[in-house]
Parts: sequence; C-alpha cells; structure tokens
Amino acid sequence: MFFNFNKYFLWFFLSLILLACNPDQEAKKQYLSSQEVKAMLQNIWKTDQSYRLLAAQLRKSNNGVRTPVEGELWAKQTIVDSINMNAIESIIEKVGYPTRTMVGDTLKHVAAYVIMHNPKRQAKYVDLIWKAARAGDIKLLDAATLEDRVRMFAGQSQKYGTQMKYDTINIDHKTGNITTKLRIWPVENPKIIDSLRASIGLYSLGRQCELMNLDCGAIKGYSQRK
Repeated sequence: MFFNFNKYFLWFFLSLILLACNPDQEAKKQYLSSQEVKAMLQNIWKTDQSYRLLAAQLRKSNNGVRTPVEGELWAKQTIVDSINMNAIESIIEKVGYPTRTMVGDTLKHVAAYVIMHNPKRQAKYVDLIWKAARAGDIKLLDAATLEDRVRMFAGQSQKYGTQMKYDTINIDHKTGNITTKLRIWPVENPKIIDSLRASIGLYSLGRQCELMNLDCGAIKGYSQRK
C-alpha cells in the first residue's frame, strides 16, 4: 500500500499550527500513557517504512543502479524521518525508551529504528539503545547496528560489520542514472569481528558476504569464514 505523503505532511503542519495556538499545551503534558505511546509508534512505523521500502526495491530491480525516481523517494523519506525523530525524542523525554512492557513486542523496536534513520541526531542515543538492548527491550543487534552507523557517519571504522555502503561506479548524465556497487564499510578489528558478531547473535562476516555476494577479501586482515 502506497503511503500518502501529502496527506501526512498536511497533518503534520496542521498539528504545528494547533500547537502554536496553544503553546503551553505540550509543555503541560509531562507524561504519556502506554496507549498514547502505542498509537504514536504505530503511525510512526508506517511512515518510517513508506518510501524506504519502495526505494530499496527499486534499487534491487535496477541491479544497483540509482535512478532519479529513487532519489525523489529518498528525499521524501528524509523529510518523514526528521518528523518521526521529533516525535520519538518527545516520547523519550517524557517516558524514556518505550519498553516492551509499555508498548509490546510489535512496537518495541520502532524508536531504535527511527533513531538509526537519523544520522545527524543519533549519536547521543547510543548508550540509551544499548541499555534497552541489555534489558531485553530490543535486540543486541539493533544496538550494535546503531553503534556501527554512528562510527560510519563519523568516518570511523565499524565494530560489528553491520554497515554497507554504495560506491558510485558511473554516472549517466543524460538519464541521471547512477551505477553503484555495494561494499562492506571498513571494520575496526577484522581478527575478532566474527566473535563480536556472535556475541550479538549474528552470523560470521564471511557468511554475510556469501549471502549478499560481497567481497570479504577486500577487508584487510580478515580470514573469511562461513
């Protein structure tokens, strides 16, 4: 089902207008009930996946070529991600991380995923997400993924090998199509990477390379195992 971006965007700005008319309304509300949090997360999750899934499917169907249409989808998703992050930060400020006890198994991961999708605002939440993971509210893999993403966007090597990057191979200036190739972002310690991955319930990096048809041999110091 295709997400109606214009309808969501209109709803968001109407909410801002109402808030502007009642500036003390949100400030007075210092707590959210579990039902309110659940309702917010359900809506957030739908929009978090809206254009993201379409863009990923388009890249796959085009064999790694990024088209202008995909670029438009990502531009829309970026706006939605920022809106969702505002909502998640509001939830965290009032109730902390929305735990499994509060929102259930279906929605417990939503806040972590939204944080992962906002590179410019995610670094300060690494400790919070690890705490939630160790408490069993989300997977250890989710916390490791966020830590790796923060490292990658800071230009540093990743710890668990969860992050990939599309390199530009060629640009067709007539069509606007960009040919890309997926690779694993550099890892901090190739010799112990598989042990670190096992500690978060993840298979070896060699197995990941096999499943995704990637070249693990390009990772200096890594002895490929499956």
